[in-house]
Amino acid sequence: MKNFISLLLVLFFIENIEAYTNPTLRDYFAMTYESEKEMFQDCIDNEGLKDEKKIYTKCGINKNLSKAYYSLYDKKLKIINLIEGFEAPVRSYRPKVRYPEVARQREMEGYVIVSFDISKEGKTTNHKIKESVCGRFTYVFSDLNNCNIFNASALNAARQLSYIPAKYDSQNVDMLDSVHRFTFLMAEDGKAPLVIKKNKLQAFLEADRNIKTGKYEEGKALATKNLKYDELFYVLIAQAELNLKNFKEARENILNYIDYAKSKNPNVPFEIGITSAIIYLESLYQLSLYDEIADFEKSFFEYLDTNDGIYNDLFNNSYLYFALVFANKADIFNTAYYLNQAYKYSNSDRQREFIDNYVQRISSYLQ
Repeated sequence: MKNFISLLLVLFFIENIEAYTNPTLRDYFAMTYESEKEMFQDCIDNEGLKDEKKIYTKCGINKNLSKAYYSLYDKKLKIINLIEGFEAPVRSYRPKVRYPEVARQREMEGYVIVSFDISKEGKTTNHKIKESVCGRFTYVFSDLNNCNIFNASALNAARQLSYIPAKYDSQNVDMLDSVHRFTFLMAEDGKAPLVIKKNKLQAFLEADRNIKTGKYEEGKALATKNLKYDELFYVLIAQAELNLKNFKEARENILNYIDYAKSKNPNVPFEIGITSAIIYLESLYQLSLYDEIADFEKSFFEYLDTNDGIYNDLFNNSYLYFALVFANKADIFNTAYYLNQAYKYSNSDRQREFIDNYVQRISSYLQ
């Protein structure tokens, strides 16, 4: 009876927060979430932890539980969300973080996760570096590497944080090993601007305009002519080849740019990063390279998760490719997950109608 009531509550809340959902997918993820949550709570019970000590569980959140929660609520799941009686601490003051000058001069970006304890009074103590990464984490193909150039700035800022303390059964409690991520981005909004080398911006814009207006061969020729000046022209060539249905050439050209960006680590323009991922995924799908897509999905999901889902709506068509690939692999959970994401972020009634019909065909697997 308790699990049935929990399921009804989940359905009530998502009915009120989700504008675009397929009812079958919504119910599937509500049931999956409750089932996975029950297994998580059984794990805690087996640890023997009592009351407020449950927050220190070693039980982890698996991918299915995380994705089910994200499908329902559009936000990252935390352990504190799974334990009854807890209220998470709320940050009441966040200081300005200093960008190390050496990192700025080198155009280095990254993030640092600092762990600390939060007292009943909301003060932070026992600050430690938990993870420190350098790389273009707003670019899906970037290689992220361990580094320490941002550590001092992050620690200094963490020591100034203050919180409204966590509560258990409405009483303030200490919270050990809390974490906060400090991000270091050259552009304030994380979106690097479009900069073309050798004063070839106008040529880039003209080639781009040709491709967007259906003059694919003209755009490709102009991009090819200027490729020797800037590797960004690879992306325009790939886009033109994709539109011309030359999928092998589209994949080759976008991989040329991806390999260049990995080796030289430039500050990839935000729109170029998004476009690269979309071209790469569509060319793989059209070439039936499903294993390569499944491998890419792992880094793709981590990319969206690392960026707290703020770029989710930019990949509305891409989700459908992932869904169809996982359907081909008979992976029902991930098929449903990406169908749900495609439905949620689609701006096309026709695409939603396709998904509705597809879900109806596989509905017997979603019981």
